[in-house]
Amino acid sequence: GLTLAGPFLLRRLGPRRLILVGGVFTGLMLSLISFISELWQLYALAFASGLFATAALQMTGTALVNAWFITHRGLMQGVLMGVAGFGGIVAGLVLPGVVGAYGWRVGFQVVGALTVSLAVACGVLMIRSLPTDVGLLAFGAHDLVEEERAESDGMPARSAMRTPQFAALLVGLTAISGIMALQQ
Repeated sequence: GLTLAGPFLLRRLGPRRLILVGGVFTGLMLSLISFISELWQLYALAFASGLFATAALQMTGTALVNAWFITHRGLMQGVLMGVAGFGGIVAGLVLPGVVGAYGWRVGFQVVGALTVSLAVACGVLMIRSLPTDVGLLAFGAHDLVEEERAESDGMPARSAMRTPQFAALLVGLTAISGIMALQQ
């Protein structure tokens, strides 16, 4: 279902709105699990939390890497997934202590609150969805532009990688990976 719906939602809402809507919804559903009293409620909320999680928290990172990188896309996808894995390791070390000290209900509240917080931070602070939105070219685009002798108003990737917008992109991608790790 989301294999088809995810790209549609990404085109329709854009990465920023999809992260905000999907991340907040996913975090709220995870938080609501702490209030269940019946098994069916667990299944319903787990299903609901997964509705947007993949599209909002995983597909958007891939889409942003694809928009911002022409060369080294594979490397950046690997970095993105590596950060998610690292976040999963950290969550696996921290959350058992939270659950042991305060119970599983607080554990779900913490995961939900962190998911909402990181989704809002990414959605609000993330730079534009496309490099051209901020006058930049995707990394590696200058090589293609030079090869095709096309004119562009963007700046070379070497200069773009030194801008605050590029740093914000890396922070945003790292935070999205953190959301994915928490959701896992």
